Amino acid sequence: MRKALVLVLAVVFAATVVGCTTVVVKEDKGPEILLPAKFVESVDANTVSLRCEGIGPDQNAAILQARKACIDWYITNKLAPKASERKSYEAVQQDIFAKLDRFVGHPPPGARDGQGPGVKSRTRISEDKIRVEIIVHVQKKLLQDELVAMGVMQSTEDLMAAVGQPHLMAVPGKASKSSKLRPIMETLVMDYATSQDLEMKDPKNASDMDKFTTALGEVKDAEEGEAAQLALALGADVYFVYEALKDKKGDTINYSVRVKAFETVTSTVLGAKEASAPARYDDVAGQESKALREPLNDAMGKLMPEVMRWWKNTAPKGPRFRVQFNGGEGNKVKNEIYKLLKMNCSAVKMITFVPGEKVAFEAQCKKDNMEMSMALEEAVPAKLGTGMEWITVTRSCLLGKIQ
Repeated sequence: MRKALVLVLAVVFAATVVGCTTVVVKEDKGPEILLPAKFVESVDANTVSLRCEGIGPDQNAAILQARKACIDWYITNKLAPKASERKSYEAVQQDIFAKLDRFVGHPPPGARDGQGPGVKSRTRISEDKIRVEIIVHVQKKLLQDELVAMGVMQSTEDLMAAVGQPHLMAVPGKASKSSKLRPIMETLVMDYATSQDLEMKDPKNASDMDKFTTALGEVKDAEEGEAAQLALALGADVYFVYEALKDKKGDTINYSVRVKAFETVTSTVLGAKEASAPARYDDVAGQESKALREPLNDAMGKLMPEVMRWWKNTAPKGPRFRVQFNGGEGNKVKNEIYKLLKMNCSAVKMITFVPGEKVAFEAQCKKDNMEMSMALEEAVPAKLGTGMEWITVTRSCLLGKIQ
């Protein structure tokens, strides 16, 4: 009985000692929460301006978090948006943050208005937390090179080697066709393409457009029918329609540029951007090029990443074509051409059928235009029991006639 009582007291004493001991538990805060950023403008070919927010116990800590948020948002939304790329980025995120000063600047003090770099707002949201909003320049080229070196993303050179470079074309919209700014914009667009190593087709090189337009007929659902036909004739994968605007208010003049990108075969809109240059007080002849270059580079700098993301996703599936045959026996031509395309292409859609006149398809195929034209040139006469000839064969259009 006495031994049992001693044992009970020992247990109680041990429990009391443990209960009085202070146990320190390390709090697991989990991954750092970074707020989304906003794109402000494309400064030049290698630099972008972003608006970012951060929260911290003091202003310096909040700015540091905002700068990290800039990098994180730009990588996951612009440079490496694919799920596999994001996963690779997560593994090296802290290594990227350790080199933060290489990729993003420190916001300087200054006025809080406007779009220039600086601390735009500072708000105390609690006793121990401050929220800041900053605009900073991000060195996108250096950041992209670092991600390529780390294996997070594929280099532009490797990507283009694998899927090829898209062929592009740019034309003025209806409002700018007769504008005095048109020749200036045409030069600036070609300058931009050259500076970015882009393959830009010159609309002036299109030949026999009247013959092509008559044979092709109206392009369905094209916002800019003329531009779509021109892009098909030149063999462009994507065409841009731009507007250059000059707005005079009192003593100041404001220049702005609107650019919209379309996929050539379907005339699907890939993106649209608009940018304006700061108001100017001088209206001196010869200054338009300088005034328009800034908004053009800004608008194209915002739009081209969207176009290239689309190209990166679609190009491995093969080229897109408009395949059209004029003449022949209506239903027989339609059915046999459809079967032949299904044998050679991963996606086929009929877009126009006028019995006895024409049938047109949208197709995406692993074969290029030469391989497709040769395959159809061999198979069509055999299936239809009649001859055929090509009216036009371009990178994006196979236009034939049943004899």
